[in-house]
Amino acid sequence: MHMVIARFVILAIFIRSLGGTLANATPLPNRPETFESPEAPLVEQTDGDGEKATSETKPNAAPTPPIVKSRTVRVGFQTMDGQEAPTSAELWFTTDHGRTWTKAHDATLDTGAVRCALPGDGEYGLFLVLHNEAGPSSDAPRPGIAPQTFIRVDATSPEVQLLSLTADPDFSVNREVHLRWRAADAAMADRPVAIDWRTETSKTYRRIAEGLPDISAYRWTVPGDVSGRVEIRLTARDRAGNVGQYISDRLLITADGARVRGADDAAADSDMVDSLSADGTERGASESQRMKAGPRRSEPLTPAGEPDAGATRVDVKTSRDAKKRFDLGTYHRLRGEYDLAVVRLREALKLDPNLLDAWHDLGGILILQGRLEDAERAFKTALAKSPQHVPSLRGLALVQARRGDYNSARRTLDAVLAAAPDDVEGLLAAGDVALFSGDRDAAREAWTRAATHAASDPDARRRAEKRLELYPPRPAVAAP
Repeated sequence: MHMVIARFVILAIFIRSLGGTLANATPLPNRPETFESPEAPLVEQTDGDGEKATSETKPNAAPTPPIVKSRTVRVGFQTMDGQEAPTSAELWFTTDHGRTWTKAHDATLDTGAVRCALPGDGEYGLFLVLHNEAGPSSDAPRPGIAPQTFIRVDATSPEVQLLSLTADPDFSVNREVHLRWRAADAAMADRPVAIDWRTETSKTYRRIAEGLPDISAYRWTVPGDVSGRVEIRLTARDRAGNVGQYISDRLLITADGARVRGADDAAADSDMVDSLSADGTERGASESQRMKAGPRRSEPLTPAGEPDAGATRVDVKTSRDAKKRFDLGTYHRLRGEYDLAVVRLREALKLDPNLLDAWHDLGGILILQGRLEDAERAFKTALAKSPQHVPSLRGLALVQARRGDYNSARRTLDAVLAAAPDDVEGLLAAGDVALFSGDRDAAREAWTRAATHAASDPDARRRAEKRLELYPPRPAVAAP
């Protein structure tokens, strides 16, 4: 049965994720077998090949929800030909199969779809109400009304651990290395693990094996021509498409055999939950310390309110070790080796969570990798420790702008300029957000201020002047 109220009909509802292709998930066992809803709309969802699959949601059959890796989703709809387009929309969601309902306050109506950010990971039932001059498509859902469709959000990457890495006692004969691992996730894909390797002189990973179980072991025969430090990468993928990884550079192949470096002279083991990105090569602490990273652009000092708010006490030795990890992360970041940079930055932050620059750099890399939710968490963690940390405020504003949430981005940039009124990057970003919001005059004002304050930064001044050139003042409208 279609929903027909006030001559306004929704023919179909389908879900598209902003985070990638949808995949089917197994229905949860606690879902009720019968629904009390009088409507059973047609539900469309995208399968793994990008094709639409159509199914009728029947009152006695629990729907199989698509699983997505972004908390921001687009709920598409189709109406009858000839009907007047909807003028507004309400999107309601439930986490208890219709016992209670919550209205999404950030739902925005686009052409043929409603965009909404869901609160977090989990399974949601959705109910869409469209309005035009003829009236609503249905009443708002009441307690006990079943969802029109379901969706499961999983924005969390699998956790991957390398449990052991050992060289076979007869390595000089068989060249075997033994690996044991464990991967965990709430929605792990079938046989999700892959193993790759590369040497310190290579930027390209080579596949050892794939389609491996989440908890297992493997004997790898090292090619006969391989020597030096070998980096091994374990990756695991869940059903939403999130990828977690663990990178180890502790294996050393020499003419005398193989050994696995101990914890004292190796990178600290940690569970890495990161997306895959650019390839990189770990050159080792000694070389990276010799090759000094480029100078970091100075940031304006800003008052931080309570300077110790949110701070964690760290002893001097741990802080020094964390700084070494951070320097390694900077080295890889400047070389474009983002996967290794993320590993080193997370190691640094595990040792010293107070490294604001590490949180900021981690967030920036995650933006480049398209992991906006993870980037947002990194910036907000830094801001919880120092609410006026200007680089993290700018990073958070960039995440918000990339999501199209220009109101939030504007408020965040207001905080940047309140803390540092002459911050050139903040002024440039504020102008960009104003332009995207349709306010060219405010954009030009911000860019003009940026050009004025960028006397010592020719690159920033050039970018400000280029914007002013591309977007001149609007011509005055003659009075009638």
